[in-house]
Amino acid sequence: MMSIGEFIEFNNIINNDECLDMEEQIFRISDSDAISIIKKISGCDTPDDFNALTISEKNKYVCLLKKEGLSIRQISRLTGISFAIVRKI
Repeated sequence: MMSIGEFIEFNNIINNDECLDMEEQIFRISDSDAISIIKKISGCDTPDDFNALTISEKNKYVCLLKKEGLSIRQISRLTGISFAIVRKI
């Protein structure tokens, strides 16, 4: 444990730590953009169309959607595939 004086002294030390600086910005794709990406990649307009695909087609398209930057939750929400399955693919 530190005394109050030691704590104040420690916090006043100037350093060049950069451990909390983030170099990359987190980029999120909006749902409207994600829907157009899904249509472009799979050709499906609705979640029902996507679920009518074969399992191998779904797996291929989910992999491509992940590479495009869609999140697992977003893919799950917009395609109707469960979160757990999207995460496994």
